[in-house]
Amino acid sequence: MTLVGKLSAGGATLSLAGIWVWLGWLDYSRLGLIGAIVISIPLLLMLPGLWRGRLRSHQLASLISILYVALGAMEVFASRGQSNAAALLLPAGLWFGASLLYSRGELRRLQQTRQ
Repeated sequence: MTLVGKLSAGGATLSLAGIWVWLGWLDYSRLGLIGAIVISIPLLLMLPGLWRGRLRSHQLASLISILYVALGAMEVFASRGQSNAAALLLPAGLWFGASLLYSRGELRRLQQTRQ
């Protein structure tokens, strides 16, 4: 797996940690832990494929990671910067960019090997 693939899988793992830090630890409501569990389920299902470098997993991850970016941006915007959602927003942005670059690079590599 290339460096970008490892960055993508690492960004996904950091996003998972960001979810747990933001909702499970920094959020003071009772439902924060339940929200962290529900939000992290799709990410937990994708992590094995990301760490193995599967192209389909990285393609799906680029779509799903933008939802995590949108969730973090919406929370920061709605709270006027008072929320701790940057713990999710930054790693999810890294994850989105790296999975997008990995998918594009692998597709180009596959096209070149077919010719």
